[in-house]
Amino acid sequence: MTNGQPKTALVISRQITNTNLGKEVREALSSYELPVFKNGTFQRVIYAKTAATGNTVLDVGPNSDAATEIKELAQELKEFI
Repeated sequence: MTNGQPKTALVISRQITNTNLGKEVREALSSYELPVFKNGTFQRVIYAKTAATGNTVLDVGPNSDAATEIKELAQELKEFI
């Protein structure tokens, strides 16, 4: 909590690899008075597959790029709160 309000930050998710969209979204979000996490997620098939089976990317592909994204995002969130 900050001044009685919950801490708030933005996370960019489902970025598309090899496009400028993530950069453009980050620039657009900079106009808000909220921090934007450095880490986020990219559009990956493994996220849909794990959602459909009730697993996580950490279970199915612990060494995958998606698992790395989630671990880095979780660490950043821990540091934020």
